[in-house]
Amino acid sequence: MKIKSVEIKHYCRNFIKPLITSRGKVFERAGYVIRLTTDDGIIGLGEAAPLIGFSPDSLDQTGESLFKAEGRLIEQTVPDTLKQISSVVTGLISRTNPAARFGLETALADLAAQKANLPLNLWLYDKAQPEVKVNFLLSRPVEDWESLRRQIINSGYEAIKIKVGGDIDDDVDFVRQVRQNLGERVALRLDANGGWSYAVAEDAMWRLKNVDIKYIEEPHETFDPVRVRDLRRVTGARVALDESLYSPYEIETLITGGVCDVFIFKPALLGGIFRTIELAALAKQNNRQVVLTSTLETEICLAAQLHLSSVPEFAGSICGLDTLRLFEKPDQALSDVSGGTIKIPVNTGLGIDRDIWNRV
Repeated sequence: MKIKSVEIKHYCRNFIKPLITSRGKVFERAGYVIRLTTDDGIIGLGEAAPLIGFSPDSLDQTGESLFKAEGRLIEQTVPDTLKQISSVVTGLISRTNPAARFGLETALADLAAQKANLPLNLWLYDKAQPEVKVNFLLSRPVEDWESLRRQIINSGYEAIKIKVGGDIDDDVDFVRQVRQNLGERVALRLDANGGWSYAVAEDAMWRLKNVDIKYIEEPHETFDPVRVRDLRRVTGARVALDESLYSPYEIETLITGGVCDVFIFKPALLGGIFRTIELAALAKQNNRQVVLTSTLETEICLAAQLHLSSVPEFAGSICGLDTLRLFEKPDQALSDVSGGTIKIPVNTGLGIDRDIWNRV
């Protein structure tokens, strides 16, 4: 099976309402979709969408990397294994362009899984689970607490992620409101996106001591392993790293050094499926929790990450993959949460409608 055509298309898609983070409001997602077609008519899809302000690469760099690789993909034989796919992508796209690497790796893995007549998750792991637990990303303001409570209960969410990192009084008050209105059955995860100083982060954790926070993600504005350890030691808070994984420190060193409790892994920032599994395995070996999370991509990337979530390295994790509902008219099958889970597509490859190419 050889690649006969490569198509790359830019997209831009609005959120239903702006997502508020400590770095400001995010109104839309933009990126590129990739379509590879083989000599026997099989189509593989990928998506490359750096998140501006969070990703190490830019949209322009992503497009440039993909278009440079385009001609070199023609007549390439579709690899049979994920390791081979990663090797091919490494030869085409620099590690400094992780979103492009993830997008191309996804498209090639989609083809390889179809070639093997398997859904992508079973191609990755023959005992993959059919569904994945997801957390609920809570947006502010909450206009109707009772309606939100019913939604959480009816959909069976076990964990809620709350963006903080702004004014400490507002943040602490809101988190307390969440706990008061939604009760004790749901776990609360906080994400400051590096919006607090060391002193404010420590103050916030003390003030929320009785709220039972499962972990605080990226509490400090400037990453310092010593200060992260101090926060954990002084307040007893469990700390998760996300953006700091792309600091001057090697990710492997952060994992083996016991700096934090939880690692947030995003394939579009790590540079692909293969790299994500490698790092998740290392974290597990070092008795650290891992959480697979999207960077708010659309259906193609989200489907790939749902498949990826079912490998053993993420077993038992409540993932941050319930993000399609932030967009207008999301694919219902990829955004329907029941019993706190999303079902992983069962058709071969990514298992999604190939016509998605025409709808982005």
